[in-house]
Amino acid sequence: MLRRAGALVLVGAVASLAACGGGDEPPATSSSTSSSSSTSSTSTTAAPSTTTTTTTAAPTKASPPLSRFEGDARVKAARKWASEYGRAVNAKNPKYKPWLATMTTATAKRSAGYMKSDLGTTYPGPLPFTPVKVTGSGGTAKVMTCMQFEGWATDPKTKQPVSKVKISPAVFDLTRAGSSWQMSSLYDGEGYSCSKVKVVGRAW
Repeated sequence: MLRRAGALVLVGAVASLAACGGGDEPPATSSSTSSSSSTSSTSTTAAPSTTTTTTTAAPTKASPPLSRFEGDARVKAARKWASEYGRAVNAKNPKYKPWLATMTTATAKRSAGYMKSDLGTTYPGPLPFTPVKVTGSGGTAKVMTCMQFEGWATDPKTKQPVSKVKISPAVFDLTRAGSSWQMSSLYDGEGYSCSKVKVVGRAW
């Protein structure tokens, strides 16, 4: 579930809606094939064509990349945020330091209230999302995704999802911090659809 506060949206699997590039290209058909995007000032655009589904699978050595953008440092930063958020939920700790470290200082200071709707649930793995476009310029970047906002958190007793699956557009705003990237905001995406995007959830 997700909770909203101003521009920042931090994740929760049951509530509502939480590296540099140049010019953008029109979205191109894509599935979960792999290719690397560099952290140079280029932008990568792709719009997957598979049907909207979500699958849970434990990662193995043979597991294919979740998208063609997985080599991009900006996508890696978004993945890190999603992973540490799940661990923070499981630790029942909104001040979980590894999670806060994935955000800018200002964003981390505003993060305490965003986890309330997920506390008491269990995340079976990082919050699932599929990046569909990566853009940026200088020290800022955007990772446009289709994210599974609901249907991922489970009841710790029954091990069943606490809500039905919901996949929606979501955008990570990222800020360069030295040689790495930090999340500065996560909000509802606009202008693109996730109706044909495959989102795969992977267990820890």
